[in-house]
Amino acid sequence: MDNLFRTIAQSDLQTLAELQDALSDCDACSGVIRLSQERQTYLFPDGKAWRYRQTEVKAEDGVVYTEAVFSDITELYNKNLELKVQIKRLNAISRELKWLSDSGRYELVTSLNGADIAILKCCQQHIDLILMDVCTLGNKDGIEAAAEIKAKFPNIRIVIVTSMFEVSYLERARAAGVDSFWYKDISPDALIDVIDRTMAGEHLFPNETPKVKLGLAESTELTAKEIEVLRLICDGLEYDEIAEKLDIAERTVKYHVSNILSKTGYANRTRLAIAVTNKKFIVPSIPEEQEFSTTE
Repeated sequence: MDNLFRTIAQSDLQTLAELQDALSDCDACSGVIRLSQERQTYLFPDGKAWRYRQTEVKAEDGVVYTEAVFSDITELYNKNLELKVQIKRLNAISRELKWLSDSGRYELVTSLNGADIAILKCCQQHIDLILMDVCTLGNKDGIEAAAEIKAKFPNIRIVIVTSMFEVSYLERARAAGVDSFWYKDISPDALIDVIDRTMAGEHLFPNETPKVKLGLAESTELTAKEIEVLRLICDGLEYDEIAEKLDIAERTVKYHVSNILSKTGYANRTRLAIAVTNKKFIVPSIPEEQEFSTTE
């Protein structure tokens, strides 16, 4: 829903002038970031992205109005960020697959953008090994797809390789029955060693998810319940929604949030969520279907 202001009185014009000054000096404002020079789009400290447009409109009575329109483009902005991340990951995966193929040790059968279509490819071709990222395009992540593939093709070896330090991935991968799991910070030679040993029947997993520095605290200082609450904060849920989701009282949710903020030193939930997701400790869930629309 756009916030539409038609300025007629001098006081309204003064308010509009002050607003324009604030936006033009946004680099000096507290946490307000101008996203584009071509279009007046701004990212505010609460995580909301807005587009601003001003035009002159002539009414039927001949009066010329100054029309200032603010459009909430937060969902569109977040989707654009996600697509950029996905493209970066896919480019990295392509380089890794080319390196493996050039090594002469393995033959690349196919490269897929979406994990959810990997099982179809397994039905069509003989596959010995799948090198699977967790975050891919499509409606399933790599671990979900791996579980389906192992259920139908138990002899196919699957190695999950990810650059994301998401705290749940390691446990989920074990539960899915994948053969090995490793993080992308290892060298190409080390990755080949993991693949060779996996093909020989070994199951290789890190002992734990790497520690992540979250403000003043290490990620290991958070309790399991605090991480549950933190995950839902990163998904954008409010206190009452988190309480309903976890079947606990709202005051208990606030207690956990207060503890997390105290440990990490972040000023509020928004700054906390941004830091946690930027450091890849938690990857927010994305609905399978989203409609993005803005009205200018």
